[in-house]
Amino acid sequence: MHSSRLCALLIDCRVSDIDQAAKFWADALGREIDSEHPGTRGNYRMLATPPDEPIVQIQRVDHEYVFSALGFQRTPPAGIEEFLP
Repeated sequence: MHSSRLCALLIDCRVSDIDQAAKFWADALGREIDSEHPGTRGNYRMLATPPDEPIVQIQRVDHEYVFSALGFQRTPPAGIEEFLP
């Protein structure tokens, strides 16, 4: 039987105010910002983690990015234009 699970999610935000981005994601996910967590520092904010749910960390970034099913890429994959608004 397969028993793996998703344990963490890192959300990159290209913003100047990481606290505002963290508040947005905290509200969207129904969690609090965990300001006492050691992972809340500099460009990072941790959200409170309920039991048996994935850890969520918000990260401020300066670079352009594109998310794909295969993960983070700085160079957009060929054909991505058909999925963009």
